[in-house]
Amino acid sequence: MSRWSSSLWIPIVAVAILIGSILTGGRADSDPQGRPVVVYAHPPCPPDLMRYFEEAFADFRQSHPEINLQVLHITGNYEDKIKVMFAGKVAPDVIFMYPTALPAWVELGALRPLNDLLGTNVADYFAAGVRT
Repeated sequence: MSRWSSSLWIPIVAVAILIGSILTGGRADSDPQGRPVVVYAHPPCPPDLMRYFEEAFADFRQSHPEINLQVLHITGNYEDKIKVMFAGKVAPDVIFMYPTALPAWVELGALRPLNDLLGTNVADYFAAGVRT
């Protein structure tokens, strides 16, 4: 009897955590040190390629210690999982996407325009990227 009743607690606790995360917005905007938390979702890729991404993440963290970069490695069905995260209001701040997927993300209203983040140095960006 106790084994059965204790096994019931697992899904109850899991649902409570899920509801709590949804009601509180899913994740913190800042870490205990007050740094903004930026979550980047990365799709599956081979380990030899991932090594280069890990180096880029490490370089970013070293160059920007004032930002808490968290990399979310998503395996399998990447786009479906990201869409579920958007629906659940726990979407990452930055996602990796292929250009062919852009229209679908725009239609979902899942992308934020970056114009206000470009500042005055638009010349630092590729013209085609700024136009879209």
